[in-house]
Amino acid sequence: KDRNSYENIAFALRVTETPSKVIKKKVPAALSLVGLAQKYKAFPKELSGGEQQRVAIARAIVNEPAILLADEPTGNLDSKTTMEILKLMRRIVQEQQQTLIMVTHDNHLASYADRLFHIVDGKIFKIEELHHEDDLEEKKEDEKVMETGADHGNGGNDGDSGSGERADGGDGADDGDGITHEQ
Repeated sequence: KDRNSYENIAFALRVTETPSKVIKKKVPAALSLVGLAQKYKAFPKELSGGEQQRVAIARAIVNEPAILLADEPTGNLDSKTTMEILKLMRRIVQEQQQTLIMVTHDNHLASYADRLFHIVDGKIFKIEELHHEDDLEEKKEDEKVMETGADHGNGGNDGDSGSGERADGGDGADDGDGITHEQ
């Protein structure tokens, strides 16, 4: 049976026997967090691929897990929607102080991770710590804001550590590695 967005997310709470009163608060909050508050009555066929993925993210976070597991979370999305979903996941895990473990064969997605675990034949053969150029730019902007006292709409510091959900594993397609990354 197809469920609308609200029911899809509420299902994750019902299976954990969450009281209805709590469900009525948590589901709209989760929908709002992923930018779909207005689509609470929409069925999957009425949503774009990116919106369907955001409902799945809301369902995954509604129980407030410490760790989110994502297996190829953008595999069926175009590149623009993929970036939107990555930014959304990054923002949510930072705001909710969660860890994201994502498996991907997409080298571009992999490049957004803080840490890459390269896996070949079921064994970790390499771990990389990544430092991102955009992190350096954000830090420079934060330093400017702090020096001038200027507020660019984020209170001078948005608390973004630059950690992302980029995961990479070398040349995925060539060596057949499955890559898990951690936020």
